[in-house]
Amino acid sequence: MKFKINQKAEAENLPKIVGLGGEYILEPGLKKGYSEWSPKELSQEVKKLHNGNKKRFNKIKKHYQNLWKEFGKDYLKEMENILGYKVDKNKTVHIVPSLYANIADVLGRKNAFIVAAEIQQNSLDFLLLHELTHLYYADALIEYNLPKALESPLVEGVDHLILYKSKINKLFSSKKYEDDNFVKSNPEFMNKLEKAWNKRKDFKSFIQKAIKINESNKKEIKYY
Repeated sequence: MKFKINQKAEAENLPKIVGLGGEYILEPGLKKGYSEWSPKELSQEVKKLHNGNKKRFNKIKKHYQNLWKEFGKDYLKEMENILGYKVDKNKTVHIVPSLYANIADVLGRKNAFIVAAEIQQNSLDFLLLHELTHLYYADALIEYNLPKALESPLVEGVDHLILYKSKINKLFSSKKYEDDNFVKSNPEFMNKLEKAWNKRKDFKSFIQKAIKINESNKKEIKYY
């Protein structure tokens, strides 16, 4: 697992990130001119966000590195138990000031992007595992040839089950499952997924059932 602060990689990945999450995901200062800037201009704007913040950003990166040293091995071991195969450990977590919200590149499946902030809505240990779990979930869909499960409700819903309803829940200090905003906002959807999770034979069969649950869902999924 790598943790990086790389202005060039950050700027180059922004178009892909915006394609996944929309412009709302950008830091407010970048939203204003994002659609009009050339790649070079965008790179300069990202550079401005880094100027004078090297020490603070490195401190944040160090914090995530220490978290990974603390629970990384246990997390990967449990993910392998859940998914049923040896996972790819070659992932990179980018600490970035250009985003308003954290996001994982579930299409490229190699990079996660975490906001360069000491305090966020959820605990930092939870946020790190949340984004990494998105990457490993996306890997599993390739492994089991289940691309239909890459739709947003399942990406988010299954992520929560993996984190809260497995041994991974001992690795972070976030709120309880029933108090999580996504779970509270989508009780019927999450109840159906949880029942399938509890009865699962293996991860592949669970995802096959989850796809059917998602397809039959008639209620709007809320992400707050």
